[in-house]
Parts: sequence; structure tokens; C-alpha cells
Amino acid sequence: QRAALLAEMNRREIANPNEVIGSPNTALVLVRDYLRPGIQKGDRFDIEVKTPTRSDTTSLRGGWLMETRLSEMAVLGGSIRTGHETAVAQGAILVDPSADIEKDPALMVQGRVLTGAIATKSRQLGLILDHSHQSIRLSQMVSKAVSERFHTYIDGRRLGVATPKTDEYIELAIHPRYKDNIGRYMRVVRSIAVRETPQQLLDRLKLLHDQLLDPVTSETAAMRLEAIGGDEAVEILKEGAKATDSEVRFYSAEALAYLDVTEAVEPLAKAAVDEPAFRVNAFSALSAMEDGAASEALAGLLSVK
Repeated sequence: QRAALLAEMNRREIANPNEVIGSPNTALVLVRDYLRPGIQKGDRFDIEVKTPTRSDTTSLRGGWLMETRLSEMAVLGGSIRTGHETAVAQGAILVDPSADIEKDPALMVQGRVLTGAIATKSRQLGLILDHSHQSIRLSQMVSKAVSERFHTYIDGRRLGVATPKTDEYIELAIHPRYKDNIGRYMRVVRSIAVRETPQQLLDRLKLLHDQLLDPVTSETAAMRLEAIGGDEAVEILKEGAKATDSEVRFYSAEALAYLDVTEAVEPLAKAAVDEPAFRVNAFSALSAMEDGAASEALAGLLSVK
């Protein structure tokens, strides 16, 4: 590890690298994190920083991570192999504020750099059709259904998010509203119906209306209504957002938020204050909205203990 750092310092033409490493104000650290699915080139993310096992460093508090190139690494054939560069990181290191150097020495030599890394490559998303249903025709049908529900704008042109690549694989672009909640995006995409007639849609909306008002099935029903989108689904979700049951109210409002409907703001802000179990998801939903009322609600929550 020391040799790797010295090689990097020599590459950057740093004078007296051994003296720099030997200084009591510097430390060799290991930097690690995970490129989440769907991350795009240029996106920022958090990274972990810690000292090696045999390090003499006693604390990273107040430290600054110098520019670091991050690459995929794996043990192959008994040696460590380095892959392509995936990110560049630097920034102030945050150490657990409650850690004490006498009582918690291990916590003092590890920390995080919040949004300190910038991805230099993207991770693609996609759908894979089941082996028993693979065909060019079905791949195109699924892509068409998904693209009718979600689209993005590239160079001013409206484009669907789904592109059929083979008889089994469909590539997905990320809809901007879900860029910080890829898991939900994939669940919504997988809830989109393929080749549904207007009468079948009408029948399903009636069923989802009843399921939404039942706390046992409200979460799934809200997700499916979000996948449908459109005025009919929004009206059903608005009704759910006014329900007396807290779960029905929250799941309905959460789906409305990702449809960017103003009626989602009040119940989500209330859930963030009153329901700790819903707090993180409420913040995520509010931050996904473009509606000004959502920004005002988030700003108002800053003063709430």
C-alpha cells in the first residue's frame, strides 16, 4: 500500500514523498465505496476512509482527503488486480462526533467524505425477460409500454426510457424524478402493464381503488397506480391521501409525490414529523418533486426538532 502511494505521488511529481508520508500531520488511508446501480457519470456519492491495520495514525478528525483515483479491485490468482478508474474523490473527512480518542480509538481512524466522490463512469440499468418468454416481439412490446409511461429529453428531443437491445434484454434510462430512488423506479417499471385494453384498465382501477384503502394492500396498490399514472390514477390516490388510516394516507401521498401532485405535500410533511418509520421515505418523496410547495415544506421541517 505504501509502495502504491509513493508511485502515485511520484507520478504527480510531489517533492520528497517519503517526508510527506512520514509527517505526523499526514496518513496513508484506504478509500472505499460502492457505485450504486444506475449511477451516472458526474454524480456525487459518499466514500469511506480508514487507516490500514498497522498504521500509527491516532485520529483522522479534521483531516482532508487529497485527490484520490478510485478503481475496481479484486484478488485474482493470489494477487490484487486493478480495473478501470470509476471515480475521483477528495474532501473533508467526517469522523463520528461522539467518538473519544481514549474510549473509541477505532472510531477515530475511520470516517466518511460526504458527496466527496464523483463517478467517472455510469452503471446501466435494464430489464431481462424470463427465458420462457424471450422474443424480439415481446422485448419491443415491453419497451413500448415502458416508454409510453416514462420518457426523458436528450438534446431537446423526447425519447422513451426503454430501448430493446436483444430478445431478452431491455436497456433503461433513468427518469430524472427517480434518480435518487432507483429501487422504487425499478419496482414501478415492473408494475407497468403490457397490452392492456381500456376496459381491462378500467376494471383494474376499480380493484386498485379498493386495495388502496385497505392498509394490508395499500403499498402495492399505490405503486401500481403510480405505474399507471394519468388522471384516473391520480384521483384515486388523492382520495387515499385523505384517508384516516396513516399507512393508506402515506403510501397514497408517496405515489402522488412521484407523480408531482401538490396534494402529496401536506400528508408527507406530517408523516415526516409524526411517523419515524416513514420519515426517510417522506423526505425522499418530497425531494423528488418539482412543486414549489414541496421545497417550502422541506425548508419548514429544518426547524422541527
